This record gives sequence, C-alpha cells and structure tokens, in this order.
Amino acid sequence: TGNYDKERKQFNVEYVSLNERNLYQEVKQTLKRRNIEYLNRPNTNMLNGITFTSGPEFFESLGMKFIDSGRTYKTGDKKGQIIKVPYIKSKDDIPHSITRFFDCCMEFLKQYVGGENIVLAQVHYDEDTPHLQAYFLPVVNEIKRKCFVKDNLGNLIKDEIQTKDDKTTLVPKLLRDDKGKKMSK
Repeated sequence: TGNYDKERKQFNVEYVSLNERNLYQEVKQTLKRRNIEYLNRPNTNMLNGITFTSGPEFFESLGMKFIDSGRTYKTGDKKGQIIKVPYIKSKDDIPHSITRFFDCCMEFLKQYVGGENIVLAQVHYDEDTPHLQAYFLPVVNEIKRKCFVKDNLGNLIKDEIQTKDDKTTLVPKLLRDDKGKKMSK
C-alpha cells in the first residue's frame, strides 16, 4: 500500500520465515524437499494466501491505541474520515490480547492447512491496520474421484441428456448410494 511506518517495522512478528531469497524459491524448495508431486503447468495453483485482520475499532476494543495519520479515506463508507494508525513505540504498546488474537489465528491456520504447508506467516504492525499475512501450499493428501456405473464387462453405462442448445449427448452415469448421493473413491 505504500503506507509503511519504518519505526514500527521492528515490532512485526514472524511465525514462519523464508529460508530462501523469495517466496517463489521457498515454494519450489519446499516442494522438492518434501517430494511433493504436482502438475508443473502455468495454471497450477502452487500457493494460497490469507490475511487475518479487522478494523481499528476491533483492535481498540482489545486495548491497542491508535492515532490520527493525517490522511483521510478517499473512497468507501468512510470516505473523508481520518485514517487512524496504531500507536506503537515499544513492545509494551502491543496489548497481550492482540498478541493472543494473532496466536489464535496462527493456530487455526496450522490446524486447517497443516503447519508443514505454511511457507510464510508474519504479523505486520508497520502498516495502517495490524494483520497476519500467511502463505501456504494447497497440499491435498487424498483425491476424490467421481465413480460411474459400469456394466458386468466393465464398460461405462451412459445416459442420454439434452444440452442447453437442445442437442442430445451421452454422458457417463454417476454411481449413487441408496440415498441418491454421488459416490466417490
């Protein structure tokens, strides 16, 4: 955003740091080190990102002090209002409740995507709003594939359907359980 406060940068927190020189190299080395197979194509999703944050009001309710930045919002619901930024001059200016909030966000992320899949996770106090920015590998350990009905020779049984443009086509018949739910393996 360009709204960095160099004096507050020292208070940023790194949960997971880069070992390589950039995020791209970190992803490549992590995949190689963990022997993870993937489709090496331009449209393959190699990395996901997430940001945990809220507005200044939330952080103020947890005890963080904010001051006038001298800037105003240019668009949106707050257009014309003053942009407030965290007042942090020492570690003591970051309330324990804020640290706990980001610790809990990080624990949730570890449980949700697997700690081993997180390649970078940092709390930024040097920007307008405190936030936890994290990047992780979208690793799946199990692929569910659709199952289709087959005849006793192993051939797919197909149903005739009407397409949107009123043409008739054949599509493989999905295997369903006794409740009509699609089955997968």
